[in-house]
This record gives sequence, structure tokens and C-alpha cells, in this order.
Amino acid sequence: MSKQLVLTEGLKKLDISYSETQLSKILEFFEYLTFKNTQVNLMSKRDLERWDEFAKRHVLDSLSVIPAIRKSIGMEDISMLDVGSGAGFPGLPIKLFFPNLTTYFLEATKKKVDFINEACKEFDLRNSATIWGRAEILGHDSSHRGMHDVVISRAVAPLRTLLELTLPFCRLGGIVIAMKGKKAIYECAESSDALLKLGGDIETVTKVSQLLPDSEGELVVIKKTKETPDEYPRRPGLPQKNPY
Repeated sequence: MSKQLVLTEGLKKLDISYSETQLSKILEFFEYLTFKNTQVNLMSKRDLERWDEFAKRHVLDSLSVIPAIRKSIGMEDISMLDVGSGAGFPGLPIKLFFPNLTTYFLEATKKKVDFINEACKEFDLRNSATIWGRAEILGHDSSHRGMHDVVISRAVAPLRTLLELTLPFCRLGGIVIAMKGKKAIYECAESSDALLKLGGDIETVTKVSQLLPDSEGELVVIKKTKETPDEYPRRPGLPQKNPY
């Protein structure tokens, strides 16, 4: 199976159109990330050993949120915030295929922020910005609080903690997409108090395997239904230590 075929099969299942230039850019991004990872520890070396596994576990998995965004609010003229971006997932693969999407990357680790900045310049990803900081602090910044149509987060924290770190950024009627593992439904059951306090309602819980058979992930889509009280998020570390 060719390198591009691994990707194009998944893109078709997700109903994402693509150009040859975009396919080439993703392959170049893989090589770029692999090289940068030899200089600075950005992610596990094991994740970069094989292109086909990288394409499935990181590129296509990142893009699996697109059908949910389309269904809930559409893709036109929206602002997306990636909370806890790490080495740029899911935000960078999304931005590479949807270059007109206004995208913000929030990450607390400086070396990863620097990498995302460099990658955005290397691949000419305009209408994007990186933020070095914590969600507990930025969530009180008026330039981001309640300003984003879509807030996404991948493998950052249990859902009831994650809600406090993401819902404050979301506009009324916007969505948070939590990219979770197999037991998302149990996390949802534990999050009823957090949803009530923070102003969200669970819209859908979807198994990614419905579109990508090799995936074990689940997507929890939360609609922002009322304003998050001003006291949230709480000070750094408290949402993790004492979640609702």
C-alpha cells in the first residue's frame, strides 16, 4: 500500500476532499516532525517509526472531528481553539487540510509551542496563532473567553476536568469536542455536575470506528448552552486535583 493510499482511503471515509499538494504537505510534515523530534523530545519516537501508523493514529484521528463540526455548526467562518496541543495534534493536521480555518493552539510546554510556531511558518499556515500558557489562566482572558466556535482537546484530562478547561473558551451555541478513549460514556456519566455548573450539554457520543474501523477512539460533543460563571476555570491545578 502506497503512503498516499493509507491517507486517501481514510479521507474518503471522513468525506474530506483533498489536493495532491495537501497530501504532499502531510508527508512533508511527517518528515519534518520526525527530524525535529531527534532534536527536541516532542512525542514518542515509537509514534514516528511507521508512516502508516502515524497516518492512522495521528493524522486521520485528528481529522475525525471534522464530520462532527460540520454536523453541529458547519465549517464556514469559524474559530477553533486546540487546548493542550502537544506537538500540534489535532490542530495541525486539521489546519493542513482546512487552511482557511482560523486556528489557535494552546500549549503549556514552551518547546512544543516553539515547534508549532515553526511548523506554521514552514508550511505557510496563515490565520493561526500559538499561545504559551495554561487554560486556567487564558480562560479568564477576554480575548479568548467565550470567543471560539469550536474548542477541541485530545487526551488531555478526564472529561469532568476537561470541561472546566474548555467550556469557558466556547461561545454560546458553540461546541467542545473531547477526543476520548473507549470509556467515554462512563466519563460522561461522571460529568453531570460539571456540565450543570459550567454551561454545557452533551450533544453526541460517537465511536470513531463508525468511520475509521481501525480507531478505538470516541468523540464527545458538548454544546455550550449557557455562560460559564466568572469564577471558572479555577486556579492552575485545581481542576485536576478537585474536579466536579
